[in-house]
Amino acid sequence: RDGSITLPARQLRVTLGEYNLREAEEPPSVVTGVRNIVIHPDHKCGKYVDDIAILELESPITWTDSVQPACLPKPAGEKGHEIYGGHSAVAAGWGWLGEDKSK
Repeated sequence: RDGSITLPARQLRVTLGEYNLREAEEPPSVVTGVRNIVIHPDHKCGKYVDDIAILELESPITWTDSVQPACLPKPAGEKGHEIYGGHSAVAAGWGWLGEDKSK
């Protein structure tokens, strides 16, 4: 989101497996488009709480040594949920810092 505007999915590209933009000697990365964006229903612009979205990608992804899934805890009531009960979760990634394509 930019203020109160959500960018259309067709304007986004996702790069997977890239972790150092200044390093040319890295494992191959994967670039794909975004089919759909699902923004957290409780997100409020200008707040960090619930500032997260799920991106549905245009293409299936093949897992590699440098491209792996971020596994989420199971919902309450499902077997295995108790492992994460009472713990906070943190999601990390590269966010959009602006339009300057040189950075």
